[in-house]
Amino acid sequence: MRWSSTLLIMAVEILLGFTCGRVLIPYFRKLKTGKLELYIGDRFKKDGSEPLFGGVVVALPLIIGAVLCIGTANRDISFENDGSSKYIAVVIFSLILMALGLVEDYLKDVKKANVGLKLRTKFVLEYAVCLGFLLWLKGFCGEGITEILLPFRLGYVDFKALYYPLMALGITFTVNAVKVHDCIGSDTKSGADGLCALSVMICSLFFAVYGSIVSDSYLSSFGYAFAAAVAG
Repeated sequence: MRWSSTLLIMAVEILLGFTCGRVLIPYFRKLKTGKLELYIGDRFKKDGSEPLFGGVVVALPLIIGAVLCIGTANRDISFENDGSSKYIAVVIFSLILMALGLVEDYLKDVKKANVGLKLRTKFVLEYAVCLGFLLWLKGFCGEGITEILLPFRLGYVDFKALYYPLMALGITFTVNAVKVHDCIGSDTKSGADGLCALSVMICSLFFAVYGSIVSDSYLSSFGYAFAAAVAG
């Protein structure tokens, strides 16, 4: 995409994300506690009014940005060989994972369930989504590569049919890796709330730049779209 179009789409997403936050965050806070307790002091102190469901504020701008990016990257969308089908699959995959997090937050903080989704149940669901995503890429997007490039120029290893369950497991662990640096169990001593969004923004910008280097307009546009969504 041209820089003018990219910057315009990112600006629209950031503005939309900011607007969604202003409108939805008070509603989410009301869902959780029914009140807003303002205080001046330690910014990491919990006062019981911090809203969750931030994924919704990210998802809405992402959907708009994805549609705009697809239309800009290729005005005549074809779902055969141009890469748009893989782009759409990645966006849907990301939104499904966000929805799982939303369900867990809803069960814990609105329905007051003790644990929300059980860890085993959540892991199985995430693994199924990751495996389905890979099989979708193979069956409908023509992405049939099953080789892994080893480091230090050691060549490629073809995992054949084992590639899909093993790669799905790797993606599942990567998705949950955010718990390493985010607040585990709402304990602010173990991390910092909001760090996930910043990490995703940096990672997305990396893929955006890499997509520009290898002339992959869809990878680049997805990176910029996701970065702008979490930035908003």
